[in-house]
Amino acid sequence: MKKPSKRIVRGLREAVAHARGDKVAGIRIHIPQTVNVLAVRRQMGLSQAAFSQRIGVSTGTLRNWEQGRRKPEGPARVLLALLQRNPRIVQEVLHYGVHKKRNSEHDIDVYRVPLAMEGLKRMSNEERALFFLIGYAENQIALMQKLVIFLTNADYSDQVEQKVAAVQTQIIVRSMIGIIFETWEKLIKARLLPRLESGQLKIKLNERGKTTIAELKNHFGQSSLLSKIRNSFAFHYPNDEYMNKAFKAASNDDDLKQEWNWYLANERTNTCYFASDVVLFHGIMEAAGGKSLAETQQKLMHEAQKVHGLLADFFDAVMEAFMKEYFPPQLTGYRTMVRGAPNLYEFSIPFYAATTEIGKTA
Repeated sequence: MKKPSKRIVRGLREAVAHARGDKVAGIRIHIPQTVNVLAVRRQMGLSQAAFSQRIGVSTGTLRNWEQGRRKPEGPARVLLALLQRNPRIVQEVLHYGVHKKRNSEHDIDVYRVPLAMEGLKRMSNEERALFFLIGYAENQIALMQKLVIFLTNADYSDQVEQKVAAVQTQIIVRSMIGIIFETWEKLIKARLLPRLESGQLKIKLNERGKTTIAELKNHFGQSSLLSKIRNSFAFHYPNDEYMNKAFKAASNDDDLKQEWNWYLANERTNTCYFASDVVLFHGIMEAAGGKSLAETQQKLMHEAQKVHGLLADFFDAVMEAFMKEYFPPQLTGYRTMVRGAPNLYEFSIPFYAATTEIGKTA
């Protein structure tokens, strides 16, 4: 994907600095009257906790903005407007600010919340299964999103590394899409919603949960992109006809004349059959209606992040309903601290890695 010009990035850095409250000489920014904060957060595919931390406000403040009880003002509104206009570039600029202003290691507060066995046993068999499966699904999707971030943090100067790293990222994005679609189709749509709507479950969703499930239904009713990727590429292999159609499209792409290669190494973990993904991704491009490989990749990532944002909000509402029904009003959390954690946007996973064991020489 073509990177933004240095002038654009410099201007955005100045705008972000201004939005954070820093003094920037000679800068003029149009401040919009309203910003759809909920839409901005979901466009970035972040939970309320992660998004509020990113923009430097409390979760309570963010919640008030999203629910319309209060409106962001001044610098906060500027930053949100910038994110609304171009989330990808502004995120890169925000990451730059993190790199420049923070240490590379951080302390993370973690709260251990014991779940009373009495409450778990009072659930019906169906409720208990759903309670654990929802947590399991969110664990999977959150891990996949973290992996995508780790994989896209790296900045390679070597062209071979750029190519094989792109394959690695695309594989994880496809897997994430498959898990997201399975979560919606097999867990929420087929099992959770019918039992909620029929009254089989004791839990009651709050208004936020009801609104989010309506948005999920609307989204999946209008877009079939995730199902196409899941059914043909994520958890299934395309048939011969599909593969040969994709090969024909790839072979006619003049930009790929030098890309029909394998990149082999002595270690299996460092080997990439690059040409295979060149063909597969042309099939994905056609399924996604993309005009280029870069546009298709961005479209897939945007779709996955948007739906994950909706799912995360829905899961929060469901878990809150379970807590109200089956657990004490005041749960006890035991705080601990994980020290020396890297910043999410500073850590990267390379494609190539030496296999020599620590302490030994090759």
